[in-house]
Amino acid sequence: MLKLESLLWKAVPRDEELEKLQGDLKGGPKETSGELYRRIVERTADAVCQADVLDSPVELNTESVLMLEDIAATGTCRYPWPVVKVLLLVVWSRLFDQIYEQEKQCSTDSMDSMDYAEERRSLLATLNKFECEPLTLQRLCEIPINQPYKRVDNLMHAYRRVLLVRQMLPEEIERSDGVHKDTGVEMEAILEKVATSGASWTKALDNPERRAWDEDS
Repeated sequence: MLKLESLLWKAVPRDEELEKLQGDLKGGPKETSGELYRRIVERTADAVCQADVLDSPVELNTESVLMLEDIAATGTCRYPWPVVKVLLLVVWSRLFDQIYEQEKQCSTDSMDSMDYAEERRSLLATLNKFECEPLTLQRLCEIPINQPYKRVDNLMHAYRRVLLVRQMLPEEIERSDGVHKDTGVEMEAILEKVATSGASWTKALDNPERRAWDEDS
């Protein structure tokens, strides 16, 4: 089975630190506050804000992997959606590229590079338009962790099906214990940094003429 960890996950050691954080998170309170949650959000923001949507190298850290795995395991988004969304944009954009490059090496009927670039842009733009988490957020996090696809068109089809849903309503988010309650000054600074990164993604995804992954740009 092909797994994302062969690239983005590779730099994150499965060590005692990760196991301890997993245990602390599992045994902690449901409300999103306190030192542990702040650390996960802050360090995830540090990782994903490396990506300037120009395909710059990105290495996920322990906290960003933990965030994705926590949502995949619980089905609850206990973190600010802007941070999760940028994390997913980074993860999925790199996953699409990984599968596409691997497919080109072993197949003669892979998607044309310009068609691939446009389809990737369109799919990521769909995710970027969600102002709140989609109803299928859990599945959106599960696929990159343990994804079985060897062809990029199959992966894109699975992604498209997952996003053919509406976003969650505020009352649904609250019922799922997914409301983020940490609103201190430090958290505001983190979210401001992520908002800048998110604006860069929006600019690139909404302007096909300037997409950075075109070979001729």
